[in-house]
Amino acid sequence: MDKKSRKTGRNGKGFGKLIADMRRAKGFTQEALEENLLTGRAISNLENRGELPDWLVFDMLVRRLGASTQLFMTMLSEGEYEYLCWKEDMLKKIEDGSIRREDWDSEMAHSREFHEALQGQFVEFWKGYMQADFQLMVRAIARTVRGYPKPLSEEQCVSSEEITYMLLSMEKLLETRPQQWEKVRAILVSIIRYMEVNISEEERVNGYAKDVCLYGD
Repeated sequence: MDKKSRKTGRNGKGFGKLIADMRRAKGFTQEALEENLLTGRAISNLENRGELPDWLVFDMLVRRLGASTQLFMTMLSEGEYEYLCWKEDMLKKIEDGSIRREDWDSEMAHSREFHEALQGQFVEFWKGYMQADFQLMVRAIARTVRGYPKPLSEEQCVSSEEITYMLLSMEKLLETRPQQWEKVRAILVSIIRYMEVNISEEERVNGYAKDVCLYGD
């Protein structure tokens, strides 16, 4: 098991088979699914031996397969649950405008207990979003999405959360620089095509609503 995943003490053989079945049904390779999240034989160990990564990684893997992790909430350790609650609280504060500098400087914001790329991505992206710093948002997305901001390819395996980051970053860019429309159009088209093929209807509803409101047809 590489350093970016850890044994949790939970029996993951059933979850490993589920991930394997979902991955094969989508036609993704193990390498595509674990891109920038895990290294080595981590996905193979999950699918064949039931060795579970931490919750943040498992959540992203399931999302990359176009599904929701709501049915897997009982897998959370106490620390993972506390982090998830903190993350949801941060998103509420961002939405209602009550977020403060100390929120970004909190102990939880700087914690890298579970997965450095995903935890760092969350904080870095939303700091960039609140500051209208497009480059910071791009760097955050590129932590887990290979080649971004190039258009998505069929070989990539991307989650609904990663797609949300892409859409919001383009929205923020176009708010201040509408002349950049042609620059982001190819990326947007690739995202919509990817969603149609790989993201479940339930998971893509909010994404499509944002597409229509922001970008027309």
